[in-house]
Amino acid sequence: MEGIIVLINFNEYQGGGETLLVRYSEYLQKNNIKFLSLCDKKSFIYKELKKRNINDTNIGVTDSDYNFFYLNELDRINFVNCLKEKIGKQTSVRLVTFCLRDLYTAFKLSYQFENCSISHLILHIQDDLYLGQTLLDKIKYKIFQIREFSGKINIDLNRRLLKRVNKNTGLICMAEIINNFWHQNFQIAIPNSHVVPLPSFVELKDIKYKTENEKKIIWIGRFVDFKIPSIVSMIEFVSSNKDYSLTIVGDGNKKKILDYVKQNSLDISRVNFVGEVPYHKLGEVIKKHSIGYGMGTSLIELAQYKLPVIIALASYTHQFFSRSICGGLFYNKAKGCDGSDLMLISPNDVKETIKIAIEEIECNYLKAAEACYDFAKENYSENTNFKLYTDIILNTELLSKEDKQVEIPYSSSIRRFLFNKYMKV
Repeated sequence: MEGIIVLINFNEYQGGGETLLVRYSEYLQKNNIKFLSLCDKKSFIYKELKKRNINDTNIGVTDSDYNFFYLNELDRINFVNCLKEKIGKQTSVRLVTFCLRDLYTAFKLSYQFENCSISHLILHIQDDLYLGQTLLDKIKYKIFQIREFSGKINIDLNRRLLKRVNKNTGLICMAEIINNFWHQNFQIAIPNSHVVPLPSFVELKDIKYKTENEKKIIWIGRFVDFKIPSIVSMIEFVSSNKDYSLTIVGDGNKKKILDYVKQNSLDISRVNFVGEVPYHKLGEVIKKHSIGYGMGTSLIELAQYKLPVIIALASYTHQFFSRSICGGLFYNKAKGCDGSDLMLISPNDVKETIKIAIEEIECNYLKAAEACYDFAKENYSENTNFKLYTDIILNTELLSKEDKQVEIPYSSSIRRFLFNKYMKV
């Protein structure tokens, strides 16, 4: 029983998961697979789906408040009914979520359909910690930069939901490191066949290898707390190596980066912050550079332009590194490599540094570029891996009556008030 695949992602910003949904929508439409992409009217997703000529019948757009945990009972009912109406009458519904927030919605939405399955894409190693910080945790982080997760009730709920999805063979994990970490820490054993590297690589026409290292580095990625330590590590390298320059593509907490630069007296005369670049213009920006730097989907995005790519490491403590470490060059790595290494090892145990990676590139620029390109092509193929996604989704077991009895708790009044007022809690 195949049914309709319903992709759910209400994030408004442009990130890896959002780009992934857009590309998957293209794949499904191209292959005449019945689907619907649910998204927010103000989102990058909606704008990009329209640009890429995704049929209106395959887009379900809403301007409703999508933060399910913070909605009261009536708003939840209205939101779910709105989504149900967009999906329409179907013999079988295959819900697919890209983050924990929308997984809450998916479970409630599943009650509306007799034959329904839920598949969930694990795109972040700390996906299970959604809503895991209490108000006190957030205050501690604001004042002391101490990152704690004391909201055990919410974390336990997240893990119960994930285990239910996994029981029905619906979890799709993007990296071997994430799978190993989850298995060790909360006993979710995802089949190896469900570890599918991000389907992001496409062979681009008329892209040639550069003949030499022009020493122009490009970073692609949002300025979020777990990425900022890697961004400033590259700024430190460029500050100390006058023949290199750095272009930073992305948006977010730029102030935190500039505060670090000022406190450490770094030279940023050769660092160019260009802000967020529209996706259709990103390629032209990348082609002006000779070395890529990033994590997650950005690694593949850069490698397909035949640049040597350095893996940036996510700092899950949000602490700056004592030295400019990295994950080395983007080849010969674990399945689905995305820069999540520091969940399994300490920064002190990382042997690779940006300096070492740059030296490897300088030793043989073309060899480094070819190795990164070939690794991305072999492991992150859009067509191959989207087919794997589709096979897993269409074969995910239907939810039982017991699965549909999960209750999503409501936010406290004070937390709801602060969230609605500041959108930060």
